[in-house]
Amino acid sequence: MAVQDASAAEDDSEVLYLAKCLQKSSVVSHAVCGHIRSPLMLEVVFGKETALELVVLVEDGSVQPVCEQSVFGIIKDMKLLPWNEHRRAPYSQTYGKDLLVLLSDSGKLSFLTFSVDLHRFVAVSQIHLSHPGTSLRELGWLLAVDSRSRAVAVSAIEDLVAIFPTSVAAGENVVEKATAGNVANDAESTYGWGTIWSMAFVASPEESHQLLLAVILHRKGALSNELQVLLCDTNERSIHLGARYHPSGEPAIDFLTYGVVEMPAFPGFVLLLRLGEIVLVDARAIGTTTYPANLVAFSLLDFRDTVVDAEERPRPYYRAPDDEYGARAKLFISAWCWEPDSKGQARLAFSTGKGGIDVVTLSPDAASGRPTLVRDCQYKCSQCRLLLWTSDGFMTAMIEMGDGHVLKVEDGQLSFQSFVQNIAPILDFSLVDYYGEKQDQMFACCGGDEEGSVRIIRNGNSVEKLICTPPVYQGVSGIWTMRYRFKDPYHAFFLISFVEETRVLSVGLNFVDITDAVGFESQVNTLACGLVEDGWVAQVWRYEVKLCSPTKAAHPAGVSGSSPLSTTWRKPGYPISVGAVCRSRVILALARPGLLLMLGTTQTSAESFELVELQLCMMEAEISCISIPQGDISIPVPPTIAGLHAGNTVPAGVDLGNVCVVGTHKPSVELLSIVPGDKFAPFAVGQVSLITSVGTAVSGCIPQDVRLALFDRLYILAGLRNGMLLRYEWPEDTPSLVLSKPAELHLIAARRLGVSPVCLVPLEACALRADIIALSDRPWLLQMAKRISYTSISFQPSTHATPVCSKDCPKGIIFLADCSLHLVEMEQSRTLNVQKLRLGCTGRRVLYHPESGVLIVLRLLSEHRSDVCCIEPLSGAVLCVHPFGVGQIVKCMELMKLGDEQLLLVGTASDTRRAVMATGEAERQAFYFCVSNTGYFPSSSRGVLVVLYLDAPPPPSPHSPMSSPASESSGGASIVFQPDDYCFVPRANVGLPGPVNAVASYLGQYVLACAGNHLFCLGIASMDESPRRWKKLASIKTRFVITSISVRFTTIAVGDCRDGVLLFTYREDSKKLEPIRCDPMRRLVSDCTLVDVDTAVVVDRHGNFCALSTNEETEGNGSPEKNLEAHCWFHIGEVCTTVRKVRTSRFLCKDTSRECSVSCVIATTLLGSVFIFVRITGEEYSLLQALQRRLSFLPATAPVLGNDHARFRGQGRPAGVKEVLDGDLLEQFLELTSAEQVAVLKEPGPMVLRKSGGAYSPELQVERVLRLLEKIHHTVT
Repeated sequence: MAVQDASAAEDDSEVLYLAKCLQKSSVVSHAVCGHIRSPLMLEVVFGKETALELVVLVEDGSVQPVCEQSVFGIIKDMKLLPWNEHRRAPYSQTYGKDLLVLLSDSGKLSFLTFSVDLHRFVAVSQIHLSHPGTSLRELGWLLAVDSRSRAVAVSAIEDLVAIFPTSVAAGENVVEKATAGNVANDAESTYGWGTIWSMAFVASPEESHQLLLAVILHRKGALSNELQVLLCDTNERSIHLGARYHPSGEPAIDFLTYGVVEMPAFPGFVLLLRLGEIVLVDARAIGTTTYPANLVAFSLLDFRDTVVDAEERPRPYYRAPDDEYGARAKLFISAWCWEPDSKGQARLAFSTGKGGIDVVTLSPDAASGRPTLVRDCQYKCSQCRLLLWTSDGFMTAMIEMGDGHVLKVEDGQLSFQSFVQNIAPILDFSLVDYYGEKQDQMFACCGGDEEGSVRIIRNGNSVEKLICTPPVYQGVSGIWTMRYRFKDPYHAFFLISFVEETRVLSVGLNFVDITDAVGFESQVNTLACGLVEDGWVAQVWRYEVKLCSPTKAAHPAGVSGSSPLSTTWRKPGYPISVGAVCRSRVILALARPGLLLMLGTTQTSAESFELVELQLCMMEAEISCISIPQGDISIPVPPTIAGLHAGNTVPAGVDLGNVCVVGTHKPSVELLSIVPGDKFAPFAVGQVSLITSVGTAVSGCIPQDVRLALFDRLYILAGLRNGMLLRYEWPEDTPSLVLSKPAELHLIAARRLGVSPVCLVPLEACALRADIIALSDRPWLLQMAKRISYTSISFQPSTHATPVCSKDCPKGIIFLADCSLHLVEMEQSRTLNVQKLRLGCTGRRVLYHPESGVLIVLRLLSEHRSDVCCIEPLSGAVLCVHPFGVGQIVKCMELMKLGDEQLLLVGTASDTRRAVMATGEAERQAFYFCVSNTGYFPSSSRGVLVVLYLDAPPPPSPHSPMSSPASESSGGASIVFQPDDYCFVPRANVGLPGPVNAVASYLGQYVLACAGNHLFCLGIASMDESPRRWKKLASIKTRFVITSISVRFTTIAVGDCRDGVLLFTYREDSKKLEPIRCDPMRRLVSDCTLVDVDTAVVVDRHGNFCALSTNEETEGNGSPEKNLEAHCWFHIGEVCTTVRKVRTSRFLCKDTSRECSVSCVIATTLLGSVFIFVRITGEEYSLLQALQRRLSFLPATAPVLGNDHARFRGQGRPAGVKEVLDGDLLEQFLELTSAEQVAVLKEPGPMVLRKSGGAYSPELQVERVLRLLEKIHHTVT
């Protein structure tokens, strides 16, 4: 099969995009807990509809993320298949581990495990069920797994249920496979039932060959649901109706049965969930009597009389508690879970529509064997949509439209431990380079009702900024922190080295100069420093090494006296170029090329040490950098990898306490022995040899910094002077390392972090398992627990960094950026880099007011009340509020610069009736137009445009963006917002004939207002009048309701809720709004924006992104329906809410260090995802498209649920429209090893058609592809 050549268009006029998910969905729709990576570890997997996330709950209750993986499909259901040695084949990949069982839109039943080597979920088996997508009468809707792992049940939406028994004979397929590939032969099916609401297995003894499956279904024409229990004989492979239960004689609505729950601790029983009631059903008679057997039901818990609380405050968008529908909604059990591994009794936790969590205990009755219920405890919170109880005593509660709670279950109580962040739904956002930090921050309206908030979302790993000093640190060459003793928990000294000066400061929130008390030379440039012996620190500078013991003025345990003890070592005629310090050792590279020297300490008296030369050796090449690892690897293993690697991961023959790593000018990296007498003999050598696409060597490959890192094995990381980061590992066929024959290190990965030299800073001084900060054009975090994953740090570019541990800041980091010292704290436990500003109601729109540096938020307080408020962006404090009357609901708002004033345009609806009919047309009403400056709105006006002015002072100084106790001593100044200084001043009110759903400023002097299906252009009658009067200049009508508007110069784009994107312009001479272009297809528009005057992008409610532009060939032919042409298409898979154009996105141009700008678009979704669309050239598109097609079929990178990637991302795409490239799939290429990258590009790709005729397979070169992907990666991060 051949495809069209995308590079045929040689100019950049073609609109082509690459999509990248910056923030994956935060809505957890499914969750399971089990042994995912290892039989020794207990982990949690969150299913987020379009992604899977593996997390670990640590002892303090915090959630530690391990891996988040896009599935390139839609997860419909997810369960856990526990390990059962009698039912599963003993394969090494899955032995002792639980499997994930998933249903998705791929039409396959997927069994997944986690590969530690690949650090991702991989498929064990894929069972074909149906065609891709969702069909009423094809399998793939609901999933049930027997608690003893004997079978898996799958249902369709209607009429069909299939049971797949597990078997050792099935091998890697896990479940028994049909001989002819027909599901009906694989498991018996039952047709003609009706709609299936819920299903669960009935627990039965392990030795039984009969399986019971309870199904809640609604028969066509019936007034209520019923329970049917199916009997499956695994020997005869047959299914029979075992029993049926129907609540006859009861009101169908009030006693609606909607769910069935398995009871693993009570074989033969199931629970029925009904409105306001939990019913116990005894199914023990099934299989012992004739069919169908009689079911016995008992009311276990009735909470219909206690669920409605008269004192509860009505929530927004919910009817009042006394309303019949609202009262019934509170009777619904929204989430439930069992306590795992319960003995003799079982505890059930559940949440209702009222909110809160109830825990009950079920104990068997001695006489009947039937369980009885006793209430245990309660926990107050909002309504939960998901509960998960883990074996280690934690319970995770996912709150509807809010942050989840991690609870500890102990002593009969539920206690809060931590949050699971959830930013869904994202209703609106503003992107701002807040306080000039050289990185964009997203202010987003998230959540709803009482869980509503404004979130400050940043890309990369989050940091908490504590102190920022004035920009007085010019010419810094290095910074270090040191302890006074090796076992001290905190650092004692902070050293700053300048070009010709050195300063030692005390560690803490107050920096005090103690250089003289430490004893270091102050008028020199320090090359290295560190703790050599308890109470003795060493300073390395160009001509000598100085060993000092500080006084009590520098440390409370220091020596007595006015001056510190010190001794020096120097080698006349041999200046020092590089140095490193560790326990009892100082290693120096002398200015004479290749000369490497090691010093040791010797005790001359009870309180005195001196340095002695231990060995001197001539190396083959000049040394560029030295690193000495910490020999003790018994440091605490991170909880995210505890239990993964029980054996020794260090190569045989290597003593980590007696090695060092050096970089040379060959260039190479070498692991050397520092045992006296070995003369720095190499254990292993890795050559730095990088070749460009034209066959020449990459310049600047000299190592700038080198480190040892330990995960599943020992790695060597090398940061180069050209901005690249290399990763080496030992060959697997090396049984033992000997000094006589050094091993050859394998280069397995190369990443470009920028063009600046890469410096590596471990967060624990030289600890092998510690995460590492990589400094280049921007800071990156290399996480060892995530198999050395690369994550950008949400902080500005820095030249130096060092970890600092003090009593006030135990996990601090000091960055040097823009000549200022920044003390921050890394927040690695947070899965999202988000700060929350609580609203307590739904925030519908947010704007950043640049004149005052505050946020303006549109709040929906209830179904009939709303307001606009001004919020401080640091703490979320409300500075001022402009309320609107009851029944006047704010729909939209926008800022407008009119002269010297920044006005706020607010659109409202004067009633709460629906503004859009089911057909998309506006509600019919008489045309009315009104202008008012008094605040009175005539009753016939359906909408009002309100013009406000925010009277506010200028923004505070951004010098110190965070308050701290040491602000004054560190030279910073706290930011203070005074609420009395802020006030909204009404300027005008304009009545319009429909709800004002969108407003925009036009040409700096007009206002565009969308009222129903009318577009109005308003202007000021006279600028000299006070107050200024607004008048209608022009209007035009569309077929359906306008939901969004965007302006770019003279072009106006409106989103018609059914007709797609319509382009207009305003003719000032004739004072008319004229249509100029139209969408070629109808779509349910969520939002749209103009990229330029001829290009618009639109997102619809089916989760599709489309870029449209002018078709030059048909422009001006009199048919506006043909004036827009769809250029590219992307199926996001989630309902989009907002799309915005990003002003500029900077990245490094090819082969230069020059900054360029590129057009980007950002879209958000109801599930909390954030996507960025980067515009690329035709040449880049052609190259990456060929790579994408290869990756979509590579087993290591293909969609894990069996989806066809091209089909999933191309859903709804019209014929002839190009695909938007998937950056999430392409990014996986960077995670492959160098050998795997070469193998992927050597694979023959699909044939590409030339415009001139014929077909060819594009040739891909590794260096060219890597450079392009790294450039795009830097753009989106």
